[in-house]
Amino acid sequence: MQLLGALYAQAGARSKHEQFCEQAIARFKNADDPHPLERTTKMYLSLPPLPDSRLLADAVKMARRATDVIEQVNPYNLTYMAFNRAMAEYRLGQFEEAQHWLAKSDRPQAIPFRAMVAHQLGNHQEARDILRRAEETIGSVSKPDSPSNWHDHLFTKLSLKEARELIDGR
Repeated sequence: MQLLGALYAQAGARSKHEQFCEQAIARFKNADDPHPLERTTKMYLSLPPLPDSRLLADAVKMARRATDVIEQVNPYNLTYMAFNRAMAEYRLGQFEEAQHWLAKSDRPQAIPFRAMVAHQLGNHQEARDILRRAEETIGSVSKPDSPSNWHDHLFTKLSLKEARELIDGR
């Protein structure tokens, strides 16, 4: 499921991506298991929401619930859920809250979002430094480490592209 969502996003098929995410959010928004909550919201939040998207509120609730649940049942996996929560807070414009959750994540995918958060908080030189580190770290990875990680690889490339556009205008 995530791979198809990632492919729509990578191809720039925004309406298909939005429709696909809408179906996934409807299917999993009441899930008790944090993993489908995380996977679904990561797929949706990997691109900036369309201006009239009514899915953002549901996606944010899902990301918040996933971190709340995982902190109680399996704190070891918090690093995955924390990144997802940071994306949700970032998409809402809650940059300080996003920064808080990014500090709890060691995921390579988080680096472009760290740069974007720094930029949004007015720390432009820090944002450029983080972006440069992201390009070195992510740019050196030519392919995912396993077939099951293709969606994360594509989402990371999309985040890096978004960070470049925000920070450097390229």
